[in-house]
Amino acid sequence: HRSHQGEIEAIVRAQVSDATMLAVGAEALVATLSSSNLGAHDQTRGALFGEVRQRLASRVDGHAGVRLDGGSDFGAQWVPSAGITVALGRNTMARTSYAGGWRQPTWFERYYTDPVNIGTPTLTPERFHNGEVGVNWRASSGWHADIAGFHRTGRDVLDWVRPAGQRPAARWVAANLGTVRTTGIELLGSTPTVGGISWQARASALSASATVAPGVEGKYALRPLTQTAGVTARWTSGGRWSLLVDAAHAKRARERAFTTVGARVGVTVGDVTLSTELLNLGRARALDASGMPMPGPQALVGVTWRGR
Repeated sequence: HRSHQGEIEAIVRAQVSDATMLAVGAEALVATLSSSNLGAHDQTRGALFGEVRQRLASRVDGHAGVRLDGGSDFGAQWVPSAGITVALGRNTMARTSYAGGWRQPTWFERYYTDPVNIGTPTLTPERFHNGEVGVNWRASSGWHADIAGFHRTGRDVLDWVRPAGQRPAARWVAANLGTVRTTGIELLGSTPTVGGISWQARASALSASATVAPGVEGKYALRPLTQTAGVTARWTSGGRWSLLVDAAHAKRARERAFTTVGARVGVTVGDVTLSTELLNLGRARALDASGMPMPGPQALVGVTWRGR
């Protein structure tokens, strides 16, 4: 299996006036693949994009952009984006935004085949639209809170599917599912650092509906995280020692809830940082985002060197 990819990007930004900023750019990509399982393939893509940011009023800013992609596999695709932010006070900002997007199927989704999975060469790109409304509050003392509501509509959603409830289980087949809609809310809060310790709390909830062929189950799109809640504590001592502890509770659609606990310890000596990350300390049993059983407790050791 050998793959090569080259990419180049250029962006030009200009402050047109005190109230207007403009950015335009282009990018190009060339990729090749030679694999005993996936076959031999090559792909070229290019894109042009631009964005303008404008002061609309004394407390109101807006932005709008567009991106045009073209490629050897799926032709031309274009997506818009726009948003507005409003200062409600010295520490509070409201926002609303819209963005379109698309994702082309990977070579793995199109060509991979094994005893469990079957790729589909005729897949088409997934297209989606996102909208969000939110409020952000940040105090000079270090307290911070954010709340946002969002809606996402995906069409021709890419996933691996199979007939539901079939025993023995059928092979997963890559497919364009249909239309999936999600609506939800996210909350985030954090505290200032006191005694070297800071706290962050987060929570989210969403509902999902899908217009897909009856009697099928998917690996990803049909089993999103519908409920999450978590808290993270960070501690540092003199810039040398650090400790992070995280606990999270989550539930996927039509599955049992689970709780994970993890930690990361680090020590810095000169330009070298040694770290140990501990995952799933509570031995949570659940399926991960790919539909596979979550691994048990793990320890990852890392070394980072930063030259001066």
